[in-house]
Amino acid sequence: MRRNRGRRPRLDPAPLLAKVGITPYRVAEDSMTPALNEGDGLLTVRLRRPRFGRIVVLDHPAQPGFVLVKRLIGRPGETVEVRDGCIRINGGALDEPWAQGRSGPDGTWRVGAEAMFVASDARELTLADSRRFGPVPIAGARRVIKVVPGAGLNS
Repeated sequence: MRRNRGRRPRLDPAPLLAKVGITPYRVAEDSMTPALNEGDGLLTVRLRRPRFGRIVVLDHPAQPGFVLVKRLIGRPGETVEVRDGCIRINGGALDEPWAQGRSGPDGTWRVGAEAMFVASDARELTLADSRRFGPVPIAGARRVIKVVPGAGLNS
C-alpha cells in the first residue's frame, strides 16, 4: 500500500457540477470587459427566464462549436433599436451602466417569442452579437451564476 505523504488527491469538480446542472466555462476574449476578463471562470445553469442585464453563454448562431458570452438586453416580444450610438427597447433608451462605447450599426429588430437579443459590454470592440446576427434562440442558452476571477475553469 502506498502512502500519500501528506498530499491530498486532486479532485476534478466537473462530474459533481454536471450532476447538479452546472457547466463551467472560461472567458477567452475581452468582449465583456470590464465585467469579465480573459481567463475568468464562469459557472452556468440553464437559462429558464430571460431577464434584462443577465450575462448569458450561448452557441454562436453561425459558427457551430464556438461559444459566446454576452449580456441579455432584449427579451421576447420587445423591439430593439440601435440609433445614433444608443440602444432603445420599445422606444425607450436603455440604462446600461456596464456598456462601454457607442453601439452601432443602426438597425431595428423584433425579438420573437422564443428568442433574446444579446450584446457585448465592450460595444466598440466587437460586433459578434445580435447587432450583427439578430435575435438568438433562448433554447440551449445558459446564465452565469458565478464569476471566478482568473480561475481559468475548463468547459
